[in-house]
Amino acid sequence: MQQPDPSRPRSTAPSWSLGAWFGSRAWFGSQGDSTLWMVLLGFVTAARNDLQTAVIALDGAALLNLGGLILWRQSRMCSIFATLQFFLAATTLVTAGIVFSLNRNGELPTAHFLPYWVIAVPAALMLMVLLFERQTPRPS
Repeated sequence: MQQPDPSRPRSTAPSWSLGAWFGSRAWFGSQGDSTLWMVLLGFVTAARNDLQTAVIALDGAALLNLGGLILWRQSRMCSIFATLQFFLAATTLVTAGIVFSLNRNGELPTAHFLPYWVIAVPAALMLMVLLFERQTPRPS
């Protein structure tokens, strides 16, 4: 077995992997897990008669998973970085819709609400992906 050359930098670039995109082997999360909270919130808010938030959460989760499946099928045309940026941008929009709807329509006690900083989580992940992309060595 040939030993790797220590003088050559090792590639740390992520690659497309079905397990990483849909399963649990992702390098910072997975598509299904990132929308699971939306599905759970949709069922809870529907049970509490906040149908607008329930529809936004359930439809948002379904659209994000459908969009993720389409992005996965287009993986030969896009880099994983561009795809993650697109998915996280869409996640930011859906999250904003959920937060605003729940805080406006939900029957939450006045001391409790879904904090608005939650909207910044996918945006912060977008920044992390951008920084990771810039630090990843390009194949020569």
